[in-house]
Amino acid sequence: MVTENKKSFCQHSKIYEVKKNFDSRGYLQPIREVGTNKIVFKAQDIYISQSKKFAIRGVHLQLSSPPAKKIITVIEGEIIAVTICCNNKCKLFGQARKFELSSKKSEALLVPKLQAFGYLVLENKTLIITCMDQPYDITKDFAINPVEFFTNDIQINRAIISDRDQKASNLDVFLSKLHNKTLSKTRKS
Repeated sequence: MVTENKKSFCQHSKIYEVKKNFDSRGYLQPIREVGTNKIVFKAQDIYISQSKKFAIRGVHLQLSSPPAKKIITVIEGEIIAVTICCNNKCKLFGQARKFELSSKKSEALLVPKLQAFGYLVLENKTLIITCMDQPYDITKDFAINPVEFFTNDIQINRAIISDRDQKASNLDVFLSKLHNKTLSKTRKS
């Protein structure tokens, strides 16, 4: 089960133990709060991705209405994930945290609303499942250049990074635009 602290308006990502949340047919069931049975996460979109070693995916934030939460699970392989608080009303605004996720552990990363997310792949053929509680909308997906988050983890010249992510703004520029509400309403491809 994945639970969430409702007392705090501002939350950071956390690692949770994964329990079986599939019914007998293999369909993902809503994740319910322990004790209350209240639904805290219901998947709307599910994506499976496979990546090579040293691929850097993201760091992205979807500014949809309402913003999306994500649950990230590594099915095969290992990653270093990064989350960044992009909620400018939060005392954690601009703070980044790293998490190691591996298929050897029964863990999932809950990425709260208004948190950017990306990861560095540490093993070939790493399989990741990303569940979102809102439908994905590419026109509302914004990128932050991921290089600064992983420079201590690998030699960046070995990294595999998409053109879009390489050309994206660094974190300070992105957060400044976000704080000043100057990000365009839709992303330009």
